[in-house]
Amino acid sequence: MLNLSPRASVTEIWKKGEQLCSSSLTEWNIDFQRQKYAGYYCFRVSYVASVIEDALCLGNAEIVFGPGDLSWTLGAALVYQLDTREAFASISTIRNLKMSSTVFLLVLLLSVFLVVHCSQIKLPMLGRKVSNVGVPLPSYYLHAKR
Repeated sequence: MLNLSPRASVTEIWKKGEQLCSSSLTEWNIDFQRQKYAGYYCFRVSYVASVIEDALCLGNAEIVFGPGDLSWTLGAALVYQLDTREAFASISTIRNLKMSSTVFLLVLLLSVFLVVHCSQIKLPMLGRKVSNVGVPLPSYYLHAKR
């Protein structure tokens, strides 16, 4: 659709995309089946160009894509791969973090205390009568045998 050379820069992609999106469907010389997807072509051009320029931080660098067609799925795959690498890098940084056993024990105990405190676990005590009205809990008081 864009008739770009294999060595086209991002600026050339933007220019061809503007020409394509500003023209009417009759100037595109496409068949009726492909006319219903014509709006997607403008989206694809701008999406791929902005992914190359902004998300991959390549600017107007010379990149050769080929020999296949370039579509928005390639741009999405490149962005996904970039995000995956950043996530893996942050996980490996956390994995290489050294922590003393005292700090680890303190963090573990604070976490357990926080979980117990937030869940409000209350158990009935032996030898005392439970005095919650309306709550059908068993009472564990000892009956004196006489």
